[in-house]
Amino acid sequence: MFPSWNPTGNTISEDSDVVLDHSYCLKIYTCEDVISATKNIISYISDIFHVKMKHFSFDYRNLSIEKSQLVMDSFFQQPIQRFKLSEQNTIDAFKSDALTYILQSQKTTSFFDLYENPSPGFTCDFEQMETVPELMDFSYSHWTTFQQILKLKNENLWFSRSNFLQTDFEILIMKWRGGWTPNWKALLIEFNEDVNIDTCVKGDFIQLPSNSDCWNKTQVYRNFPIELNRFIMRYKTAKEPINFIGYHILRSDGRIATIAVDNNKIGWFQIQSDDKDEQMVLSFHPRVFDLV
Repeated sequence: MFPSWNPTGNTISEDSDVVLDHSYCLKIYTCEDVISATKNIISYISDIFHVKMKHFSFDYRNLSIEKSQLVMDSFFQQPIQRFKLSEQNTIDAFKSDALTYILQSQKTTSFFDLYENPSPGFTCDFEQMETVPELMDFSYSHWTTFQQILKLKNENLWFSRSNFLQTDFEILIMKWRGGWTPNWKALLIEFNEDVNIDTCVKGDFIQLPSNSDCWNKTQVYRNFPIELNRFIMRYKTAKEPINFIGYHILRSDGRIATIAVDNNKIGWFQIQSDDKDEQMVLSFHPRVFDLV
């Protein structure tokens, strides 16, 4: 089928010693039935290397709604690990129908990366999605609602460029302290206004030392019945050091949630594990370092 297959390759590396990834590109010249031809090449390569398709990236800007639906129906007959929807321009109402169909028909198990910037007024019912990806990363999340955050069941949610405000963050914190536990474990939000985390919490607090001990659960448990454990974290980057303030919030049932804000815009809400011997963690995102 491909007697002289010699794909171009690129090596992505952090430095000369550490290889992070390999990527290969193969140009396919075909007839008008691109979808069928692409399915054939994927099937052919899968048979050669005895692997199934794990990642799928889709840019539908030049496709009609019907073609977009055909692509989704053709390539999502079985779940895949990662799906990237790559369309970075604001779309019109015509494309909104296609986007809704794509969101609801994708079958992603691990990572769903949405680079789409939907038009104002766009909505989507997440409960209609075929699967619940472990992580949903939205580069433009201005169309998501606070009620959706309360109901989502994904383990990790990363919402950049949202319309959420400090009052939304305060409500999440109050609900947690009142006994509510979300279905997700980690939530990152880029707020639409500056957020002062010290005004998001009320009550007495203990200032933790600025070292690794501030991530030790024993230190937090020792401070009970004080619920609020304030910390300052310093993180070195290639551009400049990052300092941000956070709180470990201990409930009477022994559960701990960590909240933090960086650069007055990026907010975290992380539910820590129930294992008392595990260190507490905080999930990072490239948006924190202005990389996306």
